[in-house]
Amino acid sequence: MKDQKILLITGFPLPTVKNFILHTLSQGKPYIAMLVPQKFERLAKAFVERHNLKQNLRVVVGDVAVMHLGFSSEEYRFLLKNVTDVYHFASIYYQNTPYELVRKVNIEGTRNIIRFTKDCQNTPALNYLSTCMVFENHSGLVSEEPVKKPSFNSFLYKSRYIAESMIMAEPKIKWRIFRAPLIGGDSKSGETEKLDGFYALIYLLMLTDMKIPIPVPNRGKAPLNIIPIDYLAKAIYHISSNTESIDRIFHIVDPHPVSIETALELLSKYSGRKIDLFYPPVDIMKPFVKFNIFRKVIPSYAPLFDMLSQFIVFSHTNTDMFIKNSQIESPSFETYINPMLTFVKNSIDSRRRKGEEGIDEDPYGV
Repeated sequence: MKDQKILLITGFPLPTVKNFILHTLSQGKPYIAMLVPQKFERLAKAFVERHNLKQNLRVVVGDVAVMHLGFSSEEYRFLLKNVTDVYHFASIYYQNTPYELVRKVNIEGTRNIIRFTKDCQNTPALNYLSTCMVFENHSGLVSEEPVKKPSFNSFLYKSRYIAESMIMAEPKIKWRIFRAPLIGGDSKSGETEKLDGFYALIYLLMLTDMKIPIPVPNRGKAPLNIIPIDYLAKAIYHISSNTESIDRIFHIVDPHPVSIETALELLSKYSGRKIDLFYPPVDIMKPFVKFNIFRKVIPSYAPLFDMLSQFIVFSHTNTDMFIKNSQIESPSFETYINPMLTFVKNSIDSRRRKGEEGIDEDPYGV
């Protein structure tokens, strides 16, 4: 393994992790140590087998939330000696996850990854996938900088802010922070493993020919910032491959987002379904979206409603600087509406054949 890059990647089985690994291995031949919670070990080995990754990927059973990442002493020493890059994607992102699990994974897990990175012999950079929702309760243009005036209603988003702050405060490590908005499926196939976020709305829309009433904050004018998962993987890989990108924050966002109103009008147009938008006051509607009827009908709508409740424009100067001339760009929303619709329709048909109903809402946990 001399002179070969050795990556430690956390977060399996999140779709972002799978997509990033497959893209990374398509660009070169690093060796990947994929940290996997024990309950996902069989799933991880099936992923390796399905994509024929045995030569370049090793499943390492562990837990970001415990000391030494849950590795054996021998395994831990080997990784400390050999890892050249760390990608920390493991996180809780589901709103209704218990407080203690969020704290354990998002905060203590990040603290343990920082300790590991700091002790590595090869001084690897810690690449952390965060969320644009660290700007909860903000409005207007927000820059690729530390959050200056944090304000949170949700401990979930606060935990990601705390994780970012811990990483940037550690003087003995190099770091990059990637903030992502809503993450969609593949830009060409529309494929996603979880029908949440904007996919939850598409799912509801495709279930019936009836006109669907949808609550939309900010009169529907707030930007819908959603990016395909393959764009996220390409951008993170490309930026993190450049040593000049160290100690910077990157907003991996759609540089030209459409409004939620326009997005829903386009969905209605391409799907042939009717949508009836209504515009309730945000303060009145939020509790219903999170805890009442909408949680039962479309349980994953809450994160989308949260983002659209704020009129935020995300600066992407750092990202633009490092991906220019790379042919990596976020496709326009309208170019992948049909793939999303087709994928959701096929998913509904498949579930009906199997007698399944509803949207999976199990959070990632370790």
